[in-house]
Amino acid sequence: YTSVMMGVYRGAAGGSSTCTWQRVNFSVGAVDNPPGEPEFYMQLAGNLSGGTAANQQWFADFPVEDVRTASNGDVTFSIWLHGSSAGTIAVQPIQLFGSGGSSAVYVTGQEIDVTTTWTRYTLTFSIPSMNGKTIGTASSLRLRIYKQAGSTIQAAVNLPNAINFTGNLNMWAAQLERGSIMTDFERRPISLEQRLIERYFQMWTAITTEYLATGMCVTTQQAWFPIQLKTPLRSAPTMSINNLHVFDVSNNWTVVAMDATLIGTDTVAIRLIIGTASFGVTRPAIIRMPSSGSFVKADARL
Repeated sequence: YTSVMMGVYRGAAGGSSTCTWQRVNFSVGAVDNPPGEPEFYMQLAGNLSGGTAANQQWFADFPVEDVRTASNGDVTFSIWLHGSSAGTIAVQPIQLFGSGGSSAVYVTGQEIDVTTTWTRYTLTFSIPSMNGKTIGTASSLRLRIYKQAGSTIQAAVNLPNAINFTGNLNMWAAQLERGSIMTDFERRPISLEQRLIERYFQMWTAITTEYLATGMCVTTQQAWFPIQLKTPLRSAPTMSINNLHVFDVSNNWTVVAMDATLIGTDTVAIRLIIGTASFGVTRPAIIRMPSSGSFVKADARL
């Protein structure tokens, strides 16, 4: 299971830090590049400093939908890593049983001694049984990669005591698979990766002025629009917009608020609201995206 979603979070305060989560280009033809000349890697950038009791800590989070994905057996996690300096990081699986489910289970983490050369590392973990557990909404199995200044923070659960990595951590080709044997990294077609990503997040943007959807004015300030999803989402999404107009035959009106409803599995209906009573009721309407900064986002990430 290669992650289609990745995030970075501040695990603990203390000391000082800067942190950036960014995509970076590989240097073409570099001697220590991973095989196959990959194009991009992810970088958890920024230096850390702190004391021994409340250290500064950041972690990269790799979520796999549904905690049932792996339980009561071994899983193998592999990843290519490269550090701007050498140091020790930690990797930890976590069973999250979702909203309304049992408390999280933090599997004992393991250390990786990262070097300044691209290297593939592999770790095998024993994932506990779910016997007696309750699975709620939006459960997941998580793999977290920790970088931290100094020894493990006091509040950490089942993390090793030797985490000490303060430089830039570069990552490529994270892969989780059942069993205790590492296999070659699975390179899937870009079109398939895009469809997998769109189960969790979809976005419509404009390069210049574009028109997104047609609908109808239902009051003098509100209009409804059905938007066909690119692929069914994991769950009802959180919707957000920026710089949208509604054109109701007679004029363009700036949108000031919105909400959304999921219809079936493949359509989201959004209600756009303008600031003054200007619509003609029952008139047809069009969503206008007037600039490159215009967007509509549907977010169903874990």
